[in-house]
Formats: sequence, C-alpha cells, structure tokens
Amino acid sequence: MRQLGRCAFVCALVAMITLFLDSPVGRAQGVLAGSGDVAGTFGWGTLTGADGNKHINFGGSAGANLSPAVSVFGEYLYLPLGSASASDYTGSASVSVNNQQFGGGARFNFASSKVVVPYAVVAFGYAREGANATVTITGQGSGSGTAALNGDYVGFGGGAHIYLGKGLGVRPEFRYERQEFYAGGSSAGQNLFLVSGSLFYQFGGGEKKKKNVASLR
Repeated sequence: MRQLGRCAFVCALVAMITLFLDSPVGRAQGVLAGSGDVAGTFGWGTLTGADGNKHINFGGSAGANLSPAVSVFGEYLYLPLGSASASDYTGSASVSVNNQQFGGGARFNFASSKVVVPYAVVAFGYAREGANATVTITGQGSGSGTAALNGDYVGFGGGAHIYLGKGLGVRPEFRYERQEFYAGGSSAGQNLFLVSGSLFYQFGGGEKKKKNVASLR
C-alpha cells in the first residue's frame, strides 16, 4: 500500500508540473536580450580560512541581459560570521564579526529554453571583513569600536535561471570564491564555498519590442 501511495503521489506531482509548464503562467519568457533583472538572495557559505563554520548569507543583485547568452550584474552579499561575549565582576565585552562583498560579474547562459536556463558565472570585487566590539567596565561606563580588513575576491561557479512565469523566477547557484585581505604590507587569504537561491524579476527586453512591432502593423 505504501508503494502504491508513493507511486500515486509521484504521478500526481508529475501531472501538476506538466500542467503548470503547459499553462499560460508556465510558458515563461526565458533570457531576453536587452532585459534587466533585480534579485534578492539568501543561502549559506563555508569559510575554509580562519573560520571553518557554515554561515548564512543574504544580499541582492541587479543586472542586464546583453543577449540570451550573456548577462552582466552587480551584487552585494553579507555574511554574519557570529558573535561572542564574556563578563565578570570587572565588566563585560562583546564582539561580532561579518564578511561583506561588493562586486559584479557575468553569467554565460547555455540554453535558449524559456523555462530552465543553466549558466556558468564569474564574479569579482571588493571584500571586507569587519568586527564590532563593545566593552563595559563596571563603574566606569562603556565604549565601542570597529576594525576591518579590506581586500578583494574572485569567484567561479554555476546555476540556473528557472522561470516561474512572465518575468518571475528563482536562481539556485553554487560558487567557489577566493578572498584575499591586505594589511601592513602583508596579505592573508581564505576560501569560500557559497550555495544560494535568488528570487528575481526580469523586465523589458525582446518581448516588449515584439509587442511594439505588432502594434505598428
């Protein structure tokens, strides 16, 4: 009975997906030349340098599709790396650390499908690892300060544009990055593995142009 139930569930799921893809909503537009998109991103990353833990990441991007095969974008990503605190009769101290990226790159799309478009991605830009600290001394008040390491990053990976309807879609992506930070004439680097998902909205481009040509006729 359990196998029959599983089979019925899988068949129903396949049928629902088929109906969706064959519906007007499911007939998505794919990557259109001359279009743009904005996206919000959420995922997790693993640092293999000084910090080997997994951390969430979130941010956003905006881009332009130069052609169905090539897209360029700018991006921002924030990784909260955690916090720690300690206290005793003399006072208390707390510190929080974060990693930020400001950059851009290009996606190279492999297919002209209107629903699923896989791609390879390359990205680079400015990286910053910062710390915020607060110290309180009993009977004397408190103070706070910040410190940061500045550097750069370069990343490679891949993913797919998955269109859910006219202009709306999701973009799962895996990326490997190398970050390098500089201070006092020396440098230190770390590796970062990112898995993320973006919800994006694509606007403008070829579809609009086709409608304008049709109206002129």
